[in-house]
Amino acid sequence: MHKCYVEVRIISPGPRASSLTSDGQTFFTPDGTDLVFQSRLQPDVSVSEHLKWLHSMLQFQRKQLRKLQEDGVVMIRRIRVRARTVSIEPEALLLMHQCHLQTEISFHP
Repeated sequence: MHKCYVEVRIISPGPRASSLTSDGQTFFTPDGTDLVFQSRLQPDVSVSEHLKWLHSMLQFQRKQLRKLQEDGVVMIRRIRVRARTVSIEPEALLLMHQCHLQTEISFHP
């Protein structure tokens, strides 16, 4: 199994992310000016499993994430794979669909 790393990144949200971080119950951590929530599954788990796990963790913050997007905040889902190919199960794409997340995939064989 190839190693993969999956995260949801909120790009430079500034004070607009206070709604997401004000209650202290967020999964996002600062990374420079961005906020990042990385999958905590082991890197040898499939990309689909990482995505499903992220969805299960973020499903209750969907409205807050959508509100930030409406306010002009950019969010992406990053997938880094140490392989030449990747397959993603359709149900694993649910978070992208519900939160309108752009996806960035990088391959590092």
